[in-house]
Amino acid sequence: MLKEHDTVLRKLMIFFDLCVVTAAFFLAHSMRFTGIQTFNFGYFMLFLPVVLLIWGGLLYFFGMYASFRVRPLPDIIFTIVKTAVFGFIIFGSFLYALKIQDISRSFIILAFVFAAILLIIEKTGLL
Repeated sequence: MLKEHDTVLRKLMIFFDLCVVTAAFFLAHSMRFTGIQTFNFGYFMLFLPVVLLIWGGLLYFFGMYASFRVRPLPDIIFTIVKTAVFGFIIFGSFLYALKIQDISRSFIILAFVFAAILLIIEKTGLL
């Protein structure tokens, strides 16, 4: 019974974290391309599932969802920053490997920095 509740809570936490990353993606797009009509929003939406897969996979890999015991705040912040750095490298490598040059570096940086900041705020608020 308790393990079922843990599984539901873990899935809910993963879902909420990915919603925060999605919000950061939209925030980065709106800040980077305000007033510029040449960039198609639908084109950027193609990369949102990749970003969500990277964030979700790395947060899970680095043990963010391993247990529900109270973790110290510096450990949580370090995990999120580590995820942001490795995620940025993986996403940049993905774009480089596929020779995609239509996405600006500042948008990618903003998206990962905003996601890290919003996740830190979320986890701090939950503590």
